[in-house]
Amino acid sequence: KTPEEMMQINNPPPSGGGGRGRRGDGRGGRCGRGGRGDIDRRREGRGGGGAGDPDNSGGPIMRVGRFSYVSRHTKLGDFRGNRFAIALRNVRVSKKNNDKELCDSEEAEQIIRTTASSLSERGFVNYFGMQRFGRFLDTHLVGKEMLMGNYGKAVEIVMRETKNNPLAEDEDRDDEATANTGENGDGPGPEKDYIVKLRRRWADRFGEVDPNGMDEAVLRDDERSAARELSLSLGRFMVVESALMSELARNPREYKRAFGTVPRNMRLMFLHAYQSALWNKAASQRLEECEGGVIAGDLVLEEKVDEDGDDTNKNNTGRGGDKKDAVRVLTQSDVDSGKYTLADVVLPLYGANTTLPENSTRKIFERMLADDGLTKEDFAKNDGPLGPLGGDYRKLICRPGDVEIEVKEYTDPIEQLVTTDLMKIHEKDKAAKGAEATKSEEEGNASAEEGAGGSSSPNDEERGEAPAAAKGNDAMEIDAATDNAPTKEKSEGSDDGEPSEDAASTPSSESQDSEGKETAAPPGPKPMLLGAVCRFTLPPSAYATIALRELMRRPTSGSYQGQLSLGVGGGSGSPT
Repeated sequence: KTPEEMMQINNPPPSGGGGRGRRGDGRGGRCGRGGRGDIDRRREGRGGGGAGDPDNSGGPIMRVGRFSYVSRHTKLGDFRGNRFAIALRNVRVSKKNNDKELCDSEEAEQIIRTTASSLSERGFVNYFGMQRFGRFLDTHLVGKEMLMGNYGKAVEIVMRETKNNPLAEDEDRDDEATANTGENGDGPGPEKDYIVKLRRRWADRFGEVDPNGMDEAVLRDDERSAARELSLSLGRFMVVESALMSELARNPREYKRAFGTVPRNMRLMFLHAYQSALWNKAASQRLEECEGGVIAGDLVLEEKVDEDGDDTNKNNTGRGGDKKDAVRVLTQSDVDSGKYTLADVVLPLYGANTTLPENSTRKIFERMLADDGLTKEDFAKNDGPLGPLGGDYRKLICRPGDVEIEVKEYTDPIEQLVTTDLMKIHEKDKAAKGAEATKSEEEGNASAEEGAGGSSSPNDEERGEAPAAAKGNDAMEIDAATDNAPTKEKSEGSDDGEPSEDAASTPSSESQDSEGKETAAPPGPKPMLLGAVCRFTLPPSAYATIALRELMRRPTSGSYQGQLSLGVGGGSGSPT
């Protein structure tokens, strides 16, 4: 069978997609299952062609292909990084000493380029972005309870109402984990009403009576009834909630057992989120306490030299797994040598096998764990299929590679600012078809001239006029220009004797029609908008949202971005 045919049977999908977007949200997904050799994703029933083909409504916007046999499938962590091309629209840059006064386009462009250069040279604090902590910014809290063995509390966090829902109380939410990412906020908005009601049904499963004083058999019956009801009603993409409710419908009050039915990658996601929350807090405190740069006791990755003599750890940011990279503790002589910078320093994603820095950063980790009631032994437990949580290391500073900035002026608020690879392919296809059409037209015109036998009037040529066939072609081009492009202004003394637009224009905002009535002047030109296309490369586990926050000096949360405006006619809200 061909690779395309094999993809439809006994072929596991690639596992490089991670678990992002799998809890209470259907936006995650993976390509590969039940595929074909060339797969198109189409936009149905919507205006515009998206990023694939702007001239073909509903045309392809994504295409994958060229499948081939390989010796092993791709795993999470195999990739070297990601290349981003991100369009920033309606960019407005404030004056340095006056936030209410905007720079002109020339000054704004200079500031944008200077900021992009700084991002490339200095990098940004390598925080984990909001995605790491789930839609409701609470996955790390679930991970903490799992490490403590409080699976009942972990279930309650998964199933509870959140601050994003009306009338919901969320006293336990830990905003400090995302405080310095510029992304903590009101989140994506409330869930659908029926989901809110289901969560409330679970919260009220025991009624208003304190379950601590109730008979266990009664508690089990009440929970079984609620779990059965929810398991039949939850959305298909609410993977964690559905797994928990299905198991608790069979075995109520068995919370640890219920968590065992959650997919393994999702359980690891909760644990890694807790490690990430510790890392974010430690990074902020490390930079606040030691602003001068590298200090004795900091950790750096040991050099790993490949066959070409290159250090493979040079651009490693840590992947959030259990890679057990070797580290060394810097001495004062290392610091004095000037060999190391803040970009070389790593902080541990705390685990059973990680080494802590030999300075004040160690106390930061120890204090955070003590506040949460955890010890290193909790990470080393070999309890269940997950096993011990070994830990990893992550660079404190991330420097994007190949940073490019392109500043553009445009008038249409939704104009396509980024040319995708698929658009380039379509343009090549169109160019090839156009060349073929031109060649066919030229051959047809040549045949027509030969058939006419020079029948055009000599007088036409003497007056400088084209033959009749050519006149028809000119008329078609003029009509097309009138429909699809701005009409060029006519100069005074034009062939048709009409005055030019300049001559017809007056300072008045109104004009008169044929009956002498005043009519509103046509709308003037659209205001010019300023945009910027940012292109950069990030290593694995680095977040583009954090890089953009450094570039824009603005939050990148959905709640903030949803208030922004694309420009005139593009929506409401504040400018970027």
